[in-house]
Amino acid sequence: MIGPVPLVAGQADLATDGFACHAAWHGATAQKCTGGHALPDIGLRTTKDAALPQRGLKALFHQPLSEQDCRACKGQGSRWPRIGLTARNRRAVPNQEPDLFDPPGMRLPPLAIQPETRMSKMKAAIFVEPGRIVIDDKPIPSVGPLDALMRVTTTTICGTDVHILKGEYPVAKGLIIGHEPVGVIEKLGSAVTGYHEGQRVIAGAITPSGWSNACLCGQGSQDGAGTAHGFKLMGGWKFGNTIDGCQAEYVLVPDAMANLAPVPDGLSDEQVLMCPDIMSTGFSGAESAGIRIGDVVAVFAQGPIGLCATAGAKLSGASVVIGVDRLPDRLAMSGRLGADHVVDSSKLDPVEEILRLTGGRGVDVAIEALGTQATFEAALRVLRPGGTLSSLGVYSTDLKIPLGAFAAGLGDHRIITTLCPGGKERMRRLMSVIEGGRVDLGAMVTHRFKLDDIEAAYDLFSHQRDGVLKVALTP
Repeated sequence: MIGPVPLVAGQADLATDGFACHAAWHGATAQKCTGGHALPDIGLRTTKDAALPQRGLKALFHQPLSEQDCRACKGQGSRWPRIGLTARNRRAVPNQEPDLFDPPGMRLPPLAIQPETRMSKMKAAIFVEPGRIVIDDKPIPSVGPLDALMRVTTTTICGTDVHILKGEYPVAKGLIIGHEPVGVIEKLGSAVTGYHEGQRVIAGAITPSGWSNACLCGQGSQDGAGTAHGFKLMGGWKFGNTIDGCQAEYVLVPDAMANLAPVPDGLSDEQVLMCPDIMSTGFSGAESAGIRIGDVVAVFAQGPIGLCATAGAKLSGASVVIGVDRLPDRLAMSGRLGADHVVDSSKLDPVEEILRLTGGRGVDVAIEALGTQATFEAALRVLRPGGTLSSLGVYSTDLKIPLGAFAAGLGDHRIITTLCPGGKERMRRLMSVIEGGRVDLGAMVTHRFKLDDIEAAYDLFSHQRDGVLKVALTP
């Protein structure tokens, strides 16, 4: 096969279908000469050098090349002459410019411009400005060599998306929001192996490159692929942050071989919907804290992240788990997922109640899962000396550490933060926990919406009405 090196004698402006194009070897095989040698496909590229098979045009050999004109048949190797294209009645014809490698008398067959389907549009949830996310059309992404295009079958809304909606976390206007995709592989990049189109997969909210210094240190969430030192703050969080996310009909998954995890046949979309973010994040709160068998753990806020932290703490061996929230439905779900005690913070002071439940000792681990000064401070106040505060919340204002609760820095306390771990192995492990029946998070899906109704879904979720925990969004 002839490689994708440019062999272009200048640029020909082809006005066909409104695109100014030039010809370049595209690397695929179009057909064979009459002597059996493969001929290169010629793909058209825009002046911005974006591949155009989806953009409406593709150049193919219009008639077989005879053995007399085939360089390989003549024992002259595989170098093909440069080609300049001239548009003639929707056909691209070699302009016969001489070439250093063109033996005298060699002719190329006519090239035909074959119209293909224009790049399709897809529906997507687009951030317009603070307070406004709307459904609009965007082009389906082109697939690079290491990428995969996923057709999204189910996704959801995260509390971080609400922070973006409110303008508390800045993203670019026009960005597609969302980072929790479940779907089917629509198209694979040319260098992606080990997967097949039509395969059910998930990708984590964090999509590490797999090869940066951060990834090789086990900190893929801080992936700095392409930077001089290999670390970038929150660099692994790309979906709905630095690249288009998955509240759309399609999403482009970068570094597919590091991030796509096949879904076991026996699991539904809703059963694995929590894996990309909230299950991974919630469990990591317990993991980062180093919960040991017999520990006493308090989890502040029993939203989706906090509920997963509660389940993760129980699975990690905590003998007592205390869930704190103010909404009855969430407290009930907390008990179902492993909380031994629940504290209604609308009726009781959670610090006083937790100290009472522990006989004044305090807890070994406090997990903060909301991202407010009040919950962070309360989590610090209930720690025993030498205890660990594991912070999962996304904070929108500066935090203050109370001197007394922090024991003036002399209490041997440990404060640790965690950004959701990602990557295909993390996703595989989480789905294995579900498949093995160790935890069932499907019940957390309380409401279902079509993508077209996403504005109503955001309104419900952000205002925590009607007992909502998680919403499932489908095309």
